[in-house]
Amino acid sequence: GDGPAISLARDATALWEDAPLQANLQDCLQNEGTYVYKITATNGAGTDTQQETVTVVATAPTPP
Repeated sequence: GDGPAISLARDATALWEDAPLQANLQDCLQNEGTYVYKITATNGAGTDTQQETVTVVATAPTPP
């Protein structure tokens, strides 16, 4: 049968539609803040969603 449809979003903006079951994706955030990542899998049995919150903070510059 068909596998699940997988999608990945950050703050309700799609990052990857029709993602494979196993993969890696880098998302290099440029700004401080709190971001919510959500992965959704859908198949004939329904939909399952998992989300994680990531907080990005600035680091102090490294002294010369």
